[in-house]
Amino acid sequence: MTISTTYTAVNVGTVANDGTGDNLRTAFDKVNQNFGNIYTDGIEVAALNVIGAANAAYFAGDGSLLTNLPLGTLYGNANVATYLPTYSGNILVNNLTVLGNITSNIALERVLSSGPIGFVSNAGSIVTQSTNKANLVAMSKVCGQIITSNASLSANTSVGFRFYNEYISSTDILVLNIAAGASEASSRVQVESMNANLANIRIYNIGGGTLSEAITLNYALIKAVNS
Repeated sequence: MTISTTYTAVNVGTVANDGTGDNLRTAFDKVNQNFGNIYTDGIEVAALNVIGAANAAYFAGDGSLLTNLPLGTLYGNANVATYLPTYSGNILVNNLTVLGNITSNIALERVLSSGPIGFVSNAGSIVTQSTNKANLVAMSKVCGQIITSNASLSANTSVGFRFYNEYISSTDILVLNIAAGASEASSRVQVESMNANLANIRIYNIGGGTLSEAITLNYALIKAVNS
């Protein structure tokens, strides 16, 4: 451990009671100054091993040594100049200043002053339903397009299909709309229910004739909770 300010040693003499050391007032004045320096300026350490809990007012520096942080610990002002290492637990931060990038496995586009909020490139994909409009569709992306089968759907009838997506929870909101392949006068689509990893979607033929188009559906998943 290296003290980051000047350290003044107490002169204890050569042997006990030889009269060559500091008097009591001088000795304790040096002690007060040394502890005062630590209290005011802190200490600088090359390596620190902590057994138990460690509480800090703030972290400074590039964050490269902030590893194995305990779960559920509240950190005050985390001023990390460049990055925190990859960490799989939860870190609670009151005030966080990041000079660099924050990476998420479900990356959201940053909010722009003149543009929308949304998902970044590669967050979505396209999946095509096979054979029948009632068949299961599976794709684990937070946004994208579902292209339905072009199987026929009689006038004034509906068909439902299940959409499997590992990101879906029962409390989530699935935003869905028709992008191509059908008109608003002939078709309607809605999400009927949400379950773990599964959404139930229904397509309605509200026109006067049979429809045999492959319908392209846009979707985006919004994560939500009930507590």
